[in-house]
Amino acid sequence: DADLSQPELTTPGMVSLSTVSTPLLCAPHDNLGRHTQVLTVFTGAATSMSCPLLYLDAIRRAMLAYLRLQRETGSLPLVFNTPGWVEGLGRHFLEAMLDCARVNLLVKLQMQ
Repeated sequence: DADLSQPELTTPGMVSLSTVSTPLLCAPHDNLGRHTQVLTVFTGAATSMSCPLLYLDAIRRAMLAYLRLQRETGSLPLVFNTPGWVEGLGRHFLEAMLDCARVNLLVKLQMQ
C-alpha cells in the first residue's frame, strides 16, 4: 500500500506490504488487523511531498520484501494501492514505483 493519505490496510503515513486473504469489500478502517502485515514503514507524514526520498526508499523496501516473499512462496500477485496524485512530482513517484515493481499489467480504476 503506497497511498500515504488513504491507505487500505494501515494507518496514514505508512507504506506497507500485506498478504490479503479475503476480499477488501469494506471501509479501509475495517480492514485494520484483518490481514497479515509483512512490512510497514512509517514515513512521518500523510504526504510523500514531506520527504520524497524517504517515501521512495519505503517503496523500495516494500518491493524487496515482496521479492523475498515471492521466492519463499512461489508465484504471488502484487496489487499496488497507489496515491491519486499522478501529475508533476506525483507522476515521477508513480513511474518510480512501477519501475521498481517491474509491472507487466497496469489497471486504472476510477469513478465516473
